[in-house]
Amino acid sequence: VINEQYGNVRVKNARGSMEIEADFGNVEVRGFTKECKRIEINCDYGNIEVNTKGLGYKLKAKVEYGDIEVEGGNIKVNKDELGLSKSANGTTGDANTELDLECNFGSIEVE
Repeated sequence: VINEQYGNVRVKNARGSMEIEADFGNVEVRGFTKECKRIEINCDYGNIEVNTKGLGYKLKAKVEYGDIEVEGGNIKVNKDELGLSKSANGTTGDANTELDLECNFGSIEVE
């Protein structure tokens, strides 16, 4: 578990499951291996960026007062009537790794 307040978190090539809690900073995950079964990130007042480097994943993402952008795959972004809350759920590739991402007052990008 990584807990960070008022700073950024950067992880390269995650090899195992991880949980990140961040406030007032950005979280960036630059790749993960097939051994990584789950990445859970909760971020308030910052952005989440995950680079999958072409590996498959199962995505569950939710954002309040921000945006979700998912590149590739057939994952649709849903939003509430006012457009304040957005979510995305789906799988791409072999879906070996679960990405559970939640962000308030920031954006989520999965590429």
